[in-house]
Amino acid sequence: MGVSCEVRWARVDLISSDTIAAAHGVEALPDRSPDRQMERERRMVSALRVFLWWFVIGSLTALAVIMLQGGIREVIQAPGSVWELKLVELFTTMLGGGLLGGCLALILNRIKKS
Repeated sequence: MGVSCEVRWARVDLISSDTIAAAHGVEALPDRSPDRQMERERRMVSALRVFLWWFVIGSLTALAVIMLQGGIREVIQAPGSVWELKLVELFTTMLGGGLLGGCLALILNRIKKS
């Protein structure tokens, strides 16, 4: 009484951008064509500009919140080395606000385009 086991491997075909373009009746550009590279660079620059703009807005908003809560007064009145620690706290808060604003802008921009 022997037990036989047969394993069959499923073949998965990946759909390329050329296949999708052909299905929609559009001529696909080769992967290394200058037009494709220019389009990719244009999209990257556009995304970078969106990120940088909202990074600055997020940083300034974080700074405004700190100013409203009286955090700037604490920094100015801090003696000696505490002054440096407070500046690090301000910097990290502004960096966090900027990253939050920039990343949310990229995500919402991607959703808007799709």
